Amino acid sequence: MIESLIEDSKRMKKLNIEINSEEEFKHYKAYRDGYFVIIDTTRRVIHTTGCPHVNISNFREKVLKNASKNGRYYFTDDLVEGREMFRAEKCKHCRPE
Repeated sequence: MIESLIEDSKRMKKLNIEINSEEEFKHYKAYRDGYFVIIDTTRRVIHTTGCPHVNISNFREKVLKNASKNGRYYFTDDLVEGREMFRAEKCKHCRPE
């Protein structure tokens, strides 16, 4: 019984993953239920995975070309936790709910 509860709690743990490669970006961009948090030098914004403002060219520029010096990308599967953990504002275009 206790082992079962421990396994359930492990499965329910939320995802907050830094994205470091193009393959990871494409993998998480394909998720329907999830969010990207983009942190750069001016702000922190949470977007839906389908937001058109989250694109591969910006990821390549911020993360790959500039070695994450001016920006980092994260994937989270929980909007509330993502906003709280990263202190991110909601994107005004995709308006995650």
